[in-house]
Amino acid sequence: MKNNYRRIIAFVIMAVVAFGLITCQKEKIEVPTVKVNDGAITLNYTSAGVSAEVTDQGGAEVKSRGFVYGLSGGSLDTVFCGSGVGVYSAELNNLQPNTTYVYEAFAKNAGGTGTSGKVTFTTRDNELPIVKTSEVENIGTTTASCGGHVTGDGGANITERGVCWSTNHNPTINESHVSSGSGLGEFACNLSSLSANTTYYVRAYAKNSKGVAYGGEKDFTTLDFDLPEVTTVPVTNITQTSAKCGGEVINDGGTEVTERGVCWSSNHSPTVNNHKVQAGEGMGSFTCNITGLNAHTKYYVRAYAINGEEVDFVTGANPPTVSIGIVTNITTTSAMGSGNVTNDGGSDVTERGLCWSTHHEPTINGTHVETGDGTGEFTAAMTNLTANTTYYVRAYAINGVEPAYGDEVEFTTLSISVPGVTTASVTNIGNTTATGGGNVISDGGASVTERGICWSTSHNPTISGSHANSGTGTGEFTTNMTGLTPNATYYVRAYAINSQGPAYGEEVNFKTSQTPTYTISVSANPTNGGTVTGGGTYQQGQSCR
Repeated sequence: MKNNYRRIIAFVIMAVVAFGLITCQKEKIEVPTVKVNDGAITLNYTSAGVSAEVTDQGGAEVKSRGFVYGLSGGSLDTVFCGSGVGVYSAELNNLQPNTTYVYEAFAKNAGGTGTSGKVTFTTRDNELPIVKTSEVENIGTTTASCGGHVTGDGGANITERGVCWSTNHNPTINESHVSSGSGLGEFACNLSSLSANTTYYVRAYAKNSKGVAYGGEKDFTTLDFDLPEVTTVPVTNITQTSAKCGGEVINDGGTEVTERGVCWSSNHSPTVNNHKVQAGEGMGSFTCNITGLNAHTKYYVRAYAINGEEVDFVTGANPPTVSIGIVTNITTTSAMGSGNVTNDGGSDVTERGLCWSTHHEPTINGTHVETGDGTGEFTAAMTNLTANTTYYVRAYAINGVEPAYGDEVEFTTLSISVPGVTTASVTNIGNTTATGGGNVISDGGASVTERGICWSTSHNPTISGSHANSGTGTGEFTTNMTGLTPNATYYVRAYAINSQGPAYGEEVNFKTSQTPTYTISVSANPTNGGTVTGGGTYQQGQSCR
């Protein structure tokens, strides 16, 4: 019997030790750690390229990873990007221009799904197309050919392209025009029903949902008509005071013959300024009766045909006229400017754009950006600016004479400040661990290079003490605190760092759980009157031996 009790005691003690071993050996799997590379995002009109990185698998293989994205508050689409750790990227498609979207990277393992926190971006706005006008060719008296080249669609489909012309500068599609299909690329058109010996102005155009864009203006002059070709037939039916003569118009010189006939004089080479008789108009043969002659007098006669006179001239040219609009969308490192070429000065504007400097009266010899050619309004982005700096900007236009500049406009880029960050409530509180987080609501005008939480048993913790990094950029984030002391009060603040330094969110506090203690005791009364006792205590988290 004594041996039986000893066996019972030994079994109980082994069960206690086994329970402790099982508790100690159970390994907790953390969710993966993933962050977005918001500095590597590429924005287009209807798509965006994004990148992220799985920096820690969390103790189990990452089976899937990717992004979720969509409108804030709306349904989200998901794109999967394989598995494992490291950098991955994706193209987010079917977006709308000039629209703000939210996206978030994720990675999933057996312990759950880790996310990067939401980040926003805004797609590019549609712009007018970019189109250039080709040289005018095949110029005739009433026809010519011209075309253009659409080199940019502005982010929206080119629904129509062609050329427009007028006898006045800056023709539009509200005047004479002919279309030549749609889309990008080169095209050609035939101009018809022109007037001879007339100067025309022509511009290529392209249309998208944003509006109509025009290329640079070209001018040309239609050919003048040639003189008609006419032959004289022999004189017949000669009397003392009359005769009969005629001719044939064999070529109208490119335009309608408005008058034909014969002219005569007693001197050589008679003209219509002498005596003449008209015989209708147009091509073909004709005859005329000559009357009122003097008897016994020698006359000279010629057939004639009239279709007009030739006159030519060449106009002069002046510098273009250009003005600048207001500067908008000013940030720490960029701004948008606009201009308007209101007159080409009589010569094609081959380049237009903006130039800027930290000094007055910037020119194209310094920093500048080109935005097409021709007359009309335009916009351009000024980039790589310095924060909190005053700049001077002028619109410019170049034709065959010299560059012209608009009035100078002054603007100052925004200053960089520390980020704006808020602290989230602490969750998943255990004996030695807890989960904290925050939201970087503003980058302060410079990239957020680090964000996370810091904690201490004293008020106002900083990153010089205990802290955990949770990636970069703006948006929400979470991270884990480990190595805490049971039954202790901690103070937590979210933080974010840019080039101006760290910023901290409001302070929150929490208290870790108290470590539970398990006690097991056994007693027995053998039949021989002796007493056997056994037992022990096990505290969760202690080493098991």
